[in-house]
Amino acid sequence: MFTVARYRGNPSSHLTLASATAASNTNIPVRRSLRRGIRLAGLMVLAGSSSIHADGLTNRPLLMPGTIHLDGNLRGRIESLDDQYRAAGHGTDQILATRTDFTFSIPFTRFQNSSNFVLELTDSRHFSSDDDTTLTTATVNTLEAVQARVSVRSDLLPWQISDHEINFGRQTLDIGSRRLMARNRYRNTFNTFDGLHLVSNLRYSKARVEGLVFYPVSRYPDTRVDLENNQHEADKSSLHVQLLGLSADGYVLKGRIRGSAQWFKLREADTSRLETRNRNITTLAGRLYLTSQPGQVDFDLELARQSGTSRLTADEADRTDLDHDAWFYHLELGYQFRTRWQWQLKLQYDHASGDLKPDDERNNRFDTLYGARRFDFGPTGIFGSFARSNIASPAVRAVFKPSPSSEIMLAWRWYQLASDRDAWVGSGYRDASGESGDFVGQQPEFRWRWKATRSVDVETGAAWLKLGTYASKAASKAELAGGTPRAEPVPESALYSYLQATWKF
Repeated sequence: MFTVARYRGNPSSHLTLASATAASNTNIPVRRSLRRGIRLAGLMVLAGSSSIHADGLTNRPLLMPGTIHLDGNLRGRIESLDDQYRAAGHGTDQILATRTDFTFSIPFTRFQNSSNFVLELTDSRHFSSDDDTTLTTATVNTLEAVQARVSVRSDLLPWQISDHEINFGRQTLDIGSRRLMARNRYRNTFNTFDGLHLVSNLRYSKARVEGLVFYPVSRYPDTRVDLENNQHEADKSSLHVQLLGLSADGYVLKGRIRGSAQWFKLREADTSRLETRNRNITTLAGRLYLTSQPGQVDFDLELARQSGTSRLTADEADRTDLDHDAWFYHLELGYQFRTRWQWQLKLQYDHASGDLKPDDERNNRFDTLYGARRFDFGPTGIFGSFARSNIASPAVRAVFKPSPSSEIMLAWRWYQLASDRDAWVGSGYRDASGESGDFVGQQPEFRWRWKATRSVDVETGAAWLKLGTYASKAASKAELAGGTPRAEPVPESALYSYLQATWKF
């Protein structure tokens, strides 16, 4: 973290970086964006500190900025995928994905440091990828303001019963378990939203209530050619895509058991630039969970139900609105042993519904909205073998810490389709007849995290997808039906590995 400057109450004070060396080491586009961000922050400070004259006297500034903080990190990840499993892929893929992130935070002391302005600039790029490597805006999104928000905290009730926070502007956030809304961790780019986020924390009950009115931001550019060349275009939200939400989290039983509930309403429509699945769906979710502690059992139970209307694809030619009726549940039971390595063992099961009949007027495929999946289904990046749609998947997972600075995770998952007539979502395979079966395969996974220094984190891992018979049978069905044939036979397995390092400053 760098301290930029401390405002002393003089409107003519200047804002300067405390470390010119750190700024000079960044690339030119990032430096230009930093300068623009600092100028913007400076204008806000000077505007807020203008004096008011009353009865010939100069009063204190309207807003008195405190220390301006700058946090940043640089992350690089090398990924390799041996034997592409997707229907449209072939051979091996590799990529170097980088992400540079700077966050400015300017607190204001008028409200006793309870309000601040946050500006976060992120630059996500790729290098050394193959011509047919899976490349989307989930990997590439060059220099963009992923957050530009004003946050205000206040105590509206006496006796410090609760505190409240209002966030207005562009922002990222986690809600609940992060399965329906999340700020991405592993993925190279973030889900961002324009709008209003309200938070109320009840201090004595340790409950949290949230409400939001968001317009999800679409990442641009989104064409293959532009992404290959790391081209830049400003991201935009649209009034045609709106997300409303409510969330509550708190203790429901005496002890450590907590519960949460969420309600989301997503409405979207096509625009001249944006093709959507015209989702008009309501999602209700409930969760009970018990956090892990040494020598005790823990659990995580979550259920979600969706209703409304949607289309099966975002294709412009798809004009059929289907009745949307889908569901999802996650079951998890764990135990943490009283050992020096803090062993944790977890049994898990995830079920997300799929479309039961392709020829009816209903869509039963669960939509995970803006949730993350890495912590449940393994690495994403150029791998991303499974999504939270049309799956029935048991798993066993073990986590332990050989040292205070390292952690190892081992997992094994089995994957079936919840509906054999729906797609293996994200792979390009679908057999509407259901004759290809439902067993997709199994996936062991390994991950090692190491905190090398106070500012450097290292992570490496691998996932091996051992395919069942579904993919090869579905590929043959596509060829017989006149679909796009796969360039080479479906492999028996696919091996993904990665090495990642993050420098925080």
